[in-house]
Amino acid sequence: MELGWRWIASQVRCRRIIDRVFLMTKGIGIDFGTSNSAAAIFDGDELKLVQLESADAIIPSATYIDRALTSKTGQMAVDQYIADN
Repeated sequence: MELGWRWIASQVRCRRIIDRVFLMTKGIGIDFGTSNSAAAIFDGDELKLVQLESADAIIPSATYIDRALTSKTGQMAVDQYIADN
């Protein structure tokens, strides 16, 4: 099975979040990456990735504001930008 670049990037990003969060007793880790963003919560026992979008915990680092000044983030921002342009 060939792994896509997005899956590999998400695993690397998740590992970075895990490494940062485990240094604390409890905490939140947020990674605003150049291409993708992710967040995780550590409650002292278990690490959980936060579902930032309905389909994925890893989202594109994108924000789009249309002519009506409506803002969108993540994959919805990318999709709306492509549709409008």
